[in-house]
Amino acid sequence: MAEIPEDMDNIIELTDEDGNVVPFELLDIIEYEDGQYAVLAPADDEDAECETEDIVILKAESGAEDDEYTTYVSVEDEDVEEAVFELFREKYAEDFDFSE
Repeated sequence: MAEIPEDMDNIIELTDEDGNVVPFELLDIIEYEDGQYAVLAPADDEDAECETEDIVILKAESGAEDDEYTTYVSVEDEDVEEAVFELFREKYAEDFDFSE
């Protein structure tokens, strides 16, 4: 089970399709059906707005039994991605201004 350690820096660097490293803030891990999903937002966004197109959702996948790291992969199913984001929106409705 993927958990966010309290002492962990919540900044994750992802590489875009052009090879640029882009920092994202890990907002939460959301449980949905048979998996866990990381919800990320651009780290350089200083206000409390979560624009739908800026949110990145990645699925947690376990590695080998002796691997202590969790790998996060793109979500291919749009319905799953939307369901996970909706759970996130419900959980944080009072904390963020969700704009479309």
